[in-house]
Amino acid sequence: MSQTEKVVATLQTLATGATGQATHHDIAAQIFASQGFTKLSDKYTGHATEERDFAGQFMARILDLDGQLQHEAQPAQQIFTDIKAYMQAEADISQKGIAALTPLLDHQLLDITSYDLVKAYIEDEVEDLNWTQQQLDLITLIGQQNYLTKML
Repeated sequence: MSQTEKVVATLQTLATGATGQATHHDIAAQIFASQGFTKLSDKYTGHATEERDFAGQFMARILDLDGQLQHEAQPAQQIFTDIKAYMQAEADISQKGIAALTPLLDHQLLDITSYDLVKAYIEDEVEDLNWTQQQLDLITLIGQQNYLTKML
C-alpha cells in the first residue's frame, strides 16, 4: 500500500468516525431538548455540526488525493437519557479517541495538508473534552439538580 493510500485510509476512518459522532450528538441534542434542557441541546447540536464539518473536510481531502470515498457502517453506541452518564461516556470516548489520534501527528504518517487537518481535529476534540470535563466537575461541585437548572 502506498503512502497516499495509507493517508486516504486514515482519512476515511476519521470521516466515518466523525459522521458517527455527529449522529450521536444529534441524538443527544434531541433527548436534551425533549427534557427541556435547551442550552445543552444547543451545545450538542453545535458539536454535531462541528463533527459533520470535519467529516466533510476529511472527505474533501480524500478526493484531493484521488481517493475513493466509502460509506462505512458505524458501530452502535449506547444512548443515555441521564445527562451526567452521557457526559461521562462522552469524556471516555473523547479520551480514547484523542489517545488513538495523537500518534497520527508523527510527521512521517501524513502529508502536510492532511497533518494540518488532523491536528485541527485533535485540537477541537481536546477542547470538547475539556468542556465536558468542566461540566462534570460543575455537576460534582454544585450537584446535578442545580446544574440541570442552569441548562434550562
